[in-house]
Amino acid sequence: MTHAIGGCPFYDNYYIRAKSTSHMKTTNTPIISTTTPIKDCKLFIFDFDNTLYYGHRFALRLVLANLFHALRCKAERKVRHTLAGQDFTTGEALRQQIALHLAKATNTTPDKAKAWYENRYLPSMTAILSRHYSSRPGAKELLTQLLDSGKTVCVLSDYPNTAERLAAIGITDPRIHTFSAEDMGALKPAPRPFLHLAQTFNASPAETLVIGDRDDTDGAGARAANMNYVIIDKHTPTLPSLL
Repeated sequence: MTHAIGGCPFYDNYYIRAKSTSHMKTTNTPIISTTTPIKDCKLFIFDFDNTLYYGHRFALRLVLANLFHALRCKAERKVRHTLAGQDFTTGEALRQQIALHLAKATNTTPDKAKAWYENRYLPSMTAILSRHYSSRPGAKELLTQLLDSGKTVCVLSDYPNTAERLAAIGITDPRIHTFSAEDMGALKPAPRPFLHLAQTFNASPAETLVIGDRDDTDGAGARAANMNYVIIDKHTPTLPSLL
């Protein structure tokens, strides 16, 4: 059973009225979860993009960094949308599909598309994060609070190089476990990456909480895996305490 925060006894304290800040609109931010109390969860799975940092103009900066391949950047986003939720079993099989779709969309060969994606596109993400972005206010404090209370904390991103990108926004706590859904062969909202993390850290789905900014990926993936979830509006200026 799913509830909005307002009116849910476990979570009334986590209904946030976001304040207007630079590049952030004023918004009421409902946090959504199942009825399992957050304090009873053992495993906390965080999304990365627009959850642990606010990616204002990130897509534009990514295109500018790949200006001579702007069409490939646009095509890559469409390819990921097409492949979202499909399970290809392995990361290599999924990357082959990404390369094939990119090649078809941009009139090049799969090998060239794969080389651009791995050697240019992905590294540019980390460089842009390091140059222009930092963690969302409250993110480090929330992660530290969870870790210090004995919770297991993971960051699950659709894209690879999760640890490097996390460090690029200033989050370097070695107790945080980092994973990529792409490396596992199934982009969100496929449930297997979520279930793999629960199995890895000996937590049941009922003991797992997913925190993200998109209901169609993070929320849908959590629901498919029968996990609790919290959806935070990407414009929320500060991550709340969950305990």
